[in-house]
Amino acid sequence: MITKKIETIEGPITLNVKTDLKKEITVDQYERVINCLKSDKSDPAKTIEITSVLSDIQENTILQATEVDKAINTLGGIVNDMIVQWEEDILQIEQKNDKGETVIIIPRTVRFENLKKDFSIERNLSFYPLGARIAAENIIREEMEANGITTESGEVISKLSIKAGIELLANYFYSYITGMPYDDIQVLAFMAEIRLLNALDFIALNKYFFLNYPNFLVMKEKFWEGMKREIKARLAKKK
Repeated sequence: MITKKIETIEGPITLNVKTDLKKEITVDQYERVINCLKSDKSDPAKTIEITSVLSDIQENTILQATEVDKAINTLGGIVNDMIVQWEEDILQIEQKNDKGETVIIIPRTVRFENLKKDFSIERNLSFYPLGARIAAENIIREEMEANGITTESGEVISKLSIKAGIELLANYFYSYITGMPYDDIQVLAFMAEIRLLNALDFIALNKYFFLNYPNFLVMKEKFWEGMKREIKARLAKKK
């Protein structure tokens, strides 16, 4: 957390801005910040919005700042330094193992705030219910279509959008975390729990679950292609 004071028409205020992606930022806050950054990064209004999202100070209060240039420079410095640190933290998710292979470092446990409980993470995707697998396939295919990519093209997407990542993890974790049978309607409500997760944990899990799932898709595609060839061969023999 970074603490800064700025002058306003009502007197000085103290901004306590959460910036630590590892400990302080939720998925919801992370998504809102990233959406702000998609527009003009030099826009002071976006800097103020980001500061408000990550602090306990409303935008209207920050807009009362009097030493305008100083205030904008202060807030801009906080945001710029924070983004640099976020990028460094995200890069640490992928590391090389002893064999020189790239591995994704995911947390062993994840804290679900509303349940006030830590849950261990099962790395084997076959552990999760079939409903989650089907939903994951649909989510990935929709993301591919949104990016103009088809399965026939042989191309792949390198990452999911934050929104799609939230949907993906909600589908995988719903039954495991709640102990309830898989239910696609209840999964939608469970997305609110995913938004409360630590942002860096979410980014790592999103990347891990997504990048491991396409292996299943490829295997399935190869399986069906093999089945088609075998069926065609059998039909040819009968002729």
